[in-house]
Amino acid sequence: MLSDLHVGGKSALTIANIKQNLLKALNEFNNPNIIILGDLFDIHCSKEYRTEFSEFLKSLNITITLILGNHDRLNADEYAKCGIKSIYKELVLDMFILTHKPISTDKFNIHGHLHPGFTKRKLVIKNDRPCFVVANNSICLPAFSGITGKNVFNTNSNQNIYSIKDDSIVLC
Repeated sequence: MLSDLHVGGKSALTIANIKQNLLKALNEFNNPNIIILGDLFDIHCSKEYRTEFSEFLKSLNITITLILGNHDRLNADEYAKCGIKSIYKELVLDMFILTHKPISTDKFNIHGHLHPGFTKRKLVIKNDRPCFVVANNSICLPAFSGITGKNVFNTNSNQNIYSIKDDSIVLC
């Protein structure tokens, strides 16, 4: 499960970096299923970049489910060109509800959208370390594209921050 690839975005990783990171994750977890929690393509993604990345995704021969995000504005036929056949606004899986934006619910909400970043200083620094934000009934995934710092979180009693540093996840 990943969120906020923002392929073709001006502030995001290059398509080559996103491909490399995605291949690394697929090899490490050895799972032929991916759920993307929104914002597959950036709103500014060119048709050429979209075509290139769509061909890459289709070549992976994996099952991709897309939860629509605020940047996901293509029609179902365009997503089908990427090999995406399952598209949802939200998806309930037992006790979990998968969304792009956080929602208030009685289920455990797994979402993206916030691009969480962590800093130990009070100063907000864009592109600080990406992190997972875990609360009692939700988890916010970091942006897969590398865009962080949109929302900076500090630790408090209602949530735990797990920062990504190199190839490790560290409780902050």
